[in-house]
Amino acid sequence: MSASPAPPAAAGPSDLVRSVVSFLLFLHLFAIGVAVLSRANAEVPAPLEARLRQVPGVEPYIALTGLDWPYTYFLMLSPLRTGRPDWDHRIEVDLQLADGKRETHVFPDLETMSGARRHRYERLVDNAVSMLEAPSMESRMPEGIARALVTSRKATGGTIRIRGKTAPDEAYQAFPSEYPATPMYEARILVSGGTVSLFKIDSATDSAPASGTRPAPVAPTTQGPSTTPPASGS
Repeated sequence: MSASPAPPAAAGPSDLVRSVVSFLLFLHLFAIGVAVLSRANAEVPAPLEARLRQVPGVEPYIALTGLDWPYTYFLMLSPLRTGRPDWDHRIEVDLQLADGKRETHVFPDLETMSGARRHRYERLVDNAVSMLEAPSMESRMPEGIARALVTSRKATGGTIRIRGKTAPDEAYQAFPSEYPATPMYEARILVSGGTVSLFKIDSATDSAPASGTRPAPVAPTTQGPSTTPPASGS
């Protein structure tokens, strides 16, 4: 009795397909290498690394695939490497919703954010803190954040504040676990006629309109239109 012939082996991809796939993988790995090398050591890449980014198609591909990140942070300063328990600054936004409920948003939120998204919000907060040094700029970032949240959550008002810690030494582990009670910046969020504006709060009393923002309209009361913003505790 003769043995049955073995079934033919399944045909694999052709040489052309394998060559194309290998070439595309090479291009992808090349783009990853350029992205890491040009961002790992400094904000401004070295001349060779800068020229590599100028290879046709490399810069758009890096941006399209989300590879253009500050890799020094991820490789050297991430919480997984340093054991840093928390960020040194954060933004808190308390919103009053149309149905009477209140909700709080914190950026960056260590419990729900991770990876690149958390780092993106950390940079947002750092930029907001850097603007506090210029009175004409200090409210630009908080006003933009407040406007975005009011629009997305359909809020009627609220409060936005920036809190910051000061480390007693250079060790990240030395940051205190709690944020100071007094914020670095605090402002009331006023909404009227679709316009969102801020009133900066100094200590326990409201100040003049926040620098760099438009004068905030205040809703009229039964006693007539108010010319000053409401007290911070109201």
